[in-house]
Amino acid sequence: MTPTPSLAAPSPALITTDRLASLDQFRGYTVVGMLFVNFAGGYKNIPTTFGHHHTYCSYADTIMPQFLFAVGFAMRLTFLKRLAVEGAATAYKKAIVRGLALMLLGCVVYHLTGGFKSWAEVEKQDWPKFVAELFKRGPFETLTHIGATTLLCLPFIARSVPVRIAAAVGFAVAHIGLSLVWYYKWNLTSPVGIDGGPLACLAWAVPLLIGSLAYDLKDKPMLPSLGLGVALCGLAMALMFVGNRDAAFPFTGPEPKETVKLNEWTMSQRAGSVTYTLFGAGFAVLVYQLFRVLSDRLKFNVPVFDQFGRHALAAYIIHDMVAGLVKPFTPRDAPAWYVLSAFAVYFGVSWLFVRYLDRNKLFLRL
Repeated sequence: MTPTPSLAAPSPALITTDRLASLDQFRGYTVVGMLFVNFAGGYKNIPTTFGHHHTYCSYADTIMPQFLFAVGFAMRLTFLKRLAVEGAATAYKKAIVRGLALMLLGCVVYHLTGGFKSWAEVEKQDWPKFVAELFKRGPFETLTHIGATTLLCLPFIARSVPVRIAAAVGFAVAHIGLSLVWYYKWNLTSPVGIDGGPLACLAWAVPLLIGSLAYDLKDKPMLPSLGLGVALCGLAMALMFVGNRDAAFPFTGPEPKETVKLNEWTMSQRAGSVTYTLFGAGFAVLVYQLFRVLSDRLKFNVPVFDQFGRHALAAYIIHDMVAGLVKPFTPRDAPAWYVLSAFAVYFGVSWLFVRYLDRNKLFLRL
């Protein structure tokens, strides 16, 4: 077995200079999936698996772990390259700045929790409680979680396979322990956290680090990757079953919330539970193998996936503004054909912006 390159001197064999078609296609598919579930999920006449329910892992819930998986994959690729070309100091500086920039952008996009309606509220404010809740809900969504998780995983991203596996296990155990003792109930107490709340980076580290392992396997036969994906999904379901035998397995819900026992082991994007991020990581590994076959082997690429894959950050920011244009005219009880027609308009407008950026080689990157 060839030893994993050291932090100081990554092997040139692990450094890729060209874009990887399968990664762009996978990331583009994930962005398109995000657009669909963010728009259509929750409508009365759209299948329930396209919405978030927080009582099981739906199709909609597989999207965010795929983002973290892609981040981990690309992060190892670019970080190894920078270590070799620019040195450790520059590589770490750029990674830290990018992580902090994503967190700042998240605070700007999502805003902080709470606010003041009068000066009297400022004077009477319970400041310890106010500060504790300031970052609890509003700012911690996708971009902020990605920024925080990349910073958390940065010390391990260039390390050996055993070290990264140990880091993933350690972060998962820490999240489970904190959830059992205090964090689960606190995060689900008003104001309820989003995508796991402020400490979700411990759970989101799992798909990110699994993505880094998938990078190492990208030139290997597919069987080890398929085995990894199946093993992770199986482990997640086994842990969930042991911790909560009443919990619904992935893609089998939703159950009425009043009949479901929810706890730290339930697969829930809102809670950011480890069983959920672990299953999502395994599912992402399996989905990525499809694009390895289609894109890297058969050279079959979907142009729209390429465009959204190259402009994932811009598409993420644009799509919410376009939704604000279309969604007010789409009632929650609209028939499926109307919702899908509205989605086509929303998707088309979002794609026009992304296509313009791509044609003019304008990239929004951090």
